[in-house]
Amino acid sequence: MLCLILVFLLGYTFYSIGYVQCAGDVEQGKQVAGYIAKKVPSGEKEFMYYFPVQPPEYCNYTGHKQGDHHDYPASDIFAPFGTPIIAVTDGIIEWISAEDIWDPYQDDPATRGGIALALRGDDDIRYYIAHLSRLVHGIKLGLHIKAGQIIGYVGKSGNARYTPPHVHFGISAPTTSDDWETRRGQVWPGPYLDAWKKGIMLTPELP
Repeated sequence: MLCLILVFLLGYTFYSIGYVQCAGDVEQGKQVAGYIAKKVPSGEKEFMYYFPVQPPEYCNYTGHKQGDHHDYPASDIFAPFGTPIIAVTDGIIEWISAEDIWDPYQDDPATRGGIALALRGDDDIRYYIAHLSRLVHGIKLGLHIKAGQIIGYVGKSGNARYTPPHVHFGISAPTTSDDWETRRGQVWPGPYLDAWKKGIMLTPELP
């Protein structure tokens, strides 16, 4: 029994230390996930990819097949409230919803994401993250973000207010800013999340 208690305390301590380090680096815009991935070629270019919520070891996620996430391809990544969210790759912030204006009585699908943003990667793929608790200070349209840079925190905004804390993660082709239906997801993120979690630089394939 004493051994089990010691193991639990040590595990909790290591998790707490890692979480505090991540949170402490947020406002300075530092990268906190450099230990996760390695840079490898992808075709003629090189792209770096990170698991979007850090540390990934404390996340559970969906998004591998039909029926795994509602009725369209996307992923729900569950993690403790306030867990850091990072840019999955280098890119430009192309869309932002800085306030949670979702009304459950109207249930407008365009506002279900609550506090959210979309990153257009240098790989010309759009990455959408929704249900944040807040964005990092300084995030704005047109800002170029580096892979691994903290962009916000896990939350319960939008229609996630009645669910456990998580973020919605969607992968799609860049379209217009009002095209919420495409932005929410076109391909199943699960296989890519699996790869990035292992440090494998797998570029998503769009339909």
